[in-house]
Amino acid sequence: MDKRRDDNDQAADVDYRVSAGQCGDGRIPPVRARDGCATFSSGGPAELGWPPSNCQDTVAKGASRRPPGGRDDPEALAGAVRGLSSRDPGGELTAEANDATLAYVSSHSLYCLVQSARVNGRQGARVVKSEEIRQAFLDYFEERGHLRFPSMSLVPSDPAITTLFTIAGMQQMIPYFLGREDPPSRRIVNVQKGIRTVDIDEVGDDSHLTFLEMLGNFSIGDYFKRESIAFTWEFLTQRLKVPVDRWWATVYPGDGEARQAWIDTGMAPDRIGETSENWWDQGPVGPCGPDSEIFYDRGVEHGCGDPNCRPENECCERFLEIWNNVFMTFFQEETGVRRKLPWNNIDTGMGLERLTMVVQGVESLYDSDLFQPIIRSATELAGVGYRTDAATDRSLRIISDHSRAVTFMIADGVIPASESRGYVLRRLIRRAVLRGRMMGIDRPFLAKPVEAVIDNLAGYWTELDQRRSRIIQVVAQEEARFLLTLSRGLSIFEQLATEAERAGLGISGRDAFTLYDTHGFPLEITMELASERKLSVDRDAFDDALREQRRRGKEGRRYVAGGTSPESYAAIAEDNEPTVFRGYDELRTATEIVALVADGHPIPRAEAGDEIEIILAATPFYAESGGQVGDAGAVRADAGIAEVLDTQRPIASLIVHNARVQAGVLSVGDAVEAEVDTERRLHILPHHSGTHLLHKALQEVLGPEATQAGSLVAPDRLRFDFRWPRPVTEEELRDVQDRVNAAIWANLPVRRDTMPYEDAIGLGAMALFGEKYGDLVRVVSIGDWSKELCGGTHVAMSGDIGLLVITSETGIGNGIRRIEALAGAAAYMHLVAMRDCIHDVAEALETRPESVLDRVKQVTVELRDTEKRASALTRRVARMEADLLVREGIAVNGFTVVAHVIEADSKDYLKAATDAVKAQIDRGIVVLATVVEGRPAFTMAVTSNLRDRGFNANTILREAVRPTGGGAGGRPDFAEGGGGDASDVQAVLQTALDIIKRRAGE
Repeated sequence: MDKRRDDNDQAADVDYRVSAGQCGDGRIPPVRARDGCATFSSGGPAELGWPPSNCQDTVAKGASRRPPGGRDDPEALAGAVRGLSSRDPGGELTAEANDATLAYVSSHSLYCLVQSARVNGRQGARVVKSEEIRQAFLDYFEERGHLRFPSMSLVPSDPAITTLFTIAGMQQMIPYFLGREDPPSRRIVNVQKGIRTVDIDEVGDDSHLTFLEMLGNFSIGDYFKRESIAFTWEFLTQRLKVPVDRWWATVYPGDGEARQAWIDTGMAPDRIGETSENWWDQGPVGPCGPDSEIFYDRGVEHGCGDPNCRPENECCERFLEIWNNVFMTFFQEETGVRRKLPWNNIDTGMGLERLTMVVQGVESLYDSDLFQPIIRSATELAGVGYRTDAATDRSLRIISDHSRAVTFMIADGVIPASESRGYVLRRLIRRAVLRGRMMGIDRPFLAKPVEAVIDNLAGYWTELDQRRSRIIQVVAQEEARFLLTLSRGLSIFEQLATEAERAGLGISGRDAFTLYDTHGFPLEITMELASERKLSVDRDAFDDALREQRRRGKEGRRYVAGGTSPESYAAIAEDNEPTVFRGYDELRTATEIVALVADGHPIPRAEAGDEIEIILAATPFYAESGGQVGDAGAVRADAGIAEVLDTQRPIASLIVHNARVQAGVLSVGDAVEAEVDTERRLHILPHHSGTHLLHKALQEVLGPEATQAGSLVAPDRLRFDFRWPRPVTEEELRDVQDRVNAAIWANLPVRRDTMPYEDAIGLGAMALFGEKYGDLVRVVSIGDWSKELCGGTHVAMSGDIGLLVITSETGIGNGIRRIEALAGAAAYMHLVAMRDCIHDVAEALETRPESVLDRVKQVTVELRDTEKRASALTRRVARMEADLLVREGIAVNGFTVVAHVIEADSKDYLKAATDAVKAQIDRGIVVLATVVEGRPAFTMAVTSNLRDRGFNANTILREAVRPTGGGAGGRPDFAEGGGGDASDVQAVLQTALDIIKRRAGE
């Protein structure tokens, strides 16, 4: 409780509770305040600039006193609210409310009442935006020494991550927790985008989502329970100003350290519960430890009625889990034995969506500003309201959630498919489309909610706007494809229902599940349609099939596509010496097979046709690292041969060759010859060395802040990502390319030296952000011009690169640019192709290659002249046709209507004819239609003297084409439309004419 003094200098208890579910839902009475601002002194996170500066730090004098009957006394609260204006002589806060509303808010604080106020359409107190909450989290932990990590892609690139999608920020921390790699900082913070589909059928309630933003802070052997819990409490109650009496916590039984840490923050001991559920692991094998969760108390009105209800009871929706602090202390073996990790770690996770729900004081996740713009776009399309009925609300929520998920999945490169990630994407799109159909949307619509997602979130997730057109294209294509599938699903249901009626049985659970899983047909639709035909559906058998699918899905998450778990690699490493890499000096090595792996498990031998992983004692194969792709080649033994397709290093001590046995048999212990594909490696070398030169040239031209953010070094190309806030100009790109080629032609020596990290940095070598370095590092120097820490393979002299050509420069994210380039033979082949293209263009233009540009300019001028003459001819013909059309116009209540189908080879002619007809009538409306390349097109024009009578070309034409599935747009005086079938043209014209007559009073 906060103590304040009223006019009589008497202490008054002030209740500052924020009641999620009661604020901002439209049921709170309006509150008027001077300057449109009403707030209490602790009403919001001042560090975020809220309340606004023009809000006085006022607690209404009379209302600040606790009502005599207690905070839940309706009459006392009513009196307090009614007394606001009379008790506040400064006029800073007054309120109007009726008894019913006061009774409603009687169990909630005046803080909630004022926070949710709307003043003549304006907000009474500014609601903190989700983007501000996200930024506040990052700022808070960066201020406390945490290094900000970027979000991983939803598609994990690290082979050690075996989940289908990225689900948490901690996944990229596991190597640090286990002590296998050195972290760039002992304190890390990030916002990780994640996809979770385990509870997909629960999406649409108040708390489940498919896509979420996970806020996380991490400690690798630095701070532990006491500091982590203190950070949690301080951020929530001081930075965000959420009232302290809203919070409860749970700890693992017997974890006195965590319990005491909560008590030290000021939390009452009776609000700290214990439950065995406070134990975190990622499965039977892996890092684990006790955890502690903090819960937001939504209020007794969300409870189960039990006065002893607590978070650990998990009996109702009163308590909302907000933040989990995991104390990552152990590693659990397959045997169940737990061993201590090298150090104590902290892994926390908090969903931005739930936090925003709490801070904004709304009923559910979907009422916050992360979802409302998406929901509004869907309500406009469906012509329905939100918060009108439960079924519609659920559909709108599913559409908004799934739109977010599919937008981010497509942005990260996932495309609809029949398996793996593509299947998840396809299923989400289909569920959203089905929900639209259930609300009466019978046309493609999902692109609009997806655009709302991009508009709402691209400020932080800039890749969404960069890939906007691709995202919308994929969604539109998949939706159109599914509309056909949906029709088939309805047909299949009809067949199943007919057979069930004939046999006197219901629809089996297996059939219902097939409709659900294969055709995207929700169970509730199957049950509803079956009920209409007096048929039952075997729900138990359906649930059995669903559980079986989820069981398989969990297994798939553990070993995706037969992948090997990090724990299996660790077990192999414990039994063998680290793999010796000899690929800097040789491309063929005599060695021995020390392990073979198939389907995630060690095997003693492999036969022809088997796809396996080979671990050798020594290898010349370079494992993918630092942007350079892994080597390919062959492993040969006396009894068999395997083609190596790729090479990876899943853990620091092992190099793994992904291979297919081509002939014979390979066995553990075989003596083999490992040989790299020499030509492929030789094409990689110039691209890697060229990347170093490109990096240096960019820093010379743009400045030292143009630092590497990622790269791809392949045999046929290179890709270089760097931090830069704007597009690179053509002049700057040419300068960069010239400097790189000057260094190439200078034929500078390329040196490789191994030295301590500190010495390398002291010599000026560049270390790349995000890369992990040991105590000893390898420095690659190209003359005295370029010096970088690098473990990759390179040319011997810069002249061996031959040539580098920049082919493109684009933006790929917030402050990240990408250059694509070709080097060596790939650059030469590119120039040859460009030369051949120019020769072909010159031949087509009937000129010499060196004269192509002049000839193109000449042809462009000629084309413009021809277009002008054609346009003039079109207008002349249109005027001639207009004379005939005007004669056939009809009179409608004092004005002329011309409505005709004409022949036109383009929409331009249709528009010209419309303008010509309109010019010949003083008072009237023109509606013309044609078919261009099999597609109907319409135009409508209204003279200015009819617009005042309510005749609007845009609205009339839109209404006329809607029944055919078409669309229209434009201005009140002129509009264009299209869509539907060519056979609908006459019907649209007649509909337009009927609308005009009806509005004219005929």
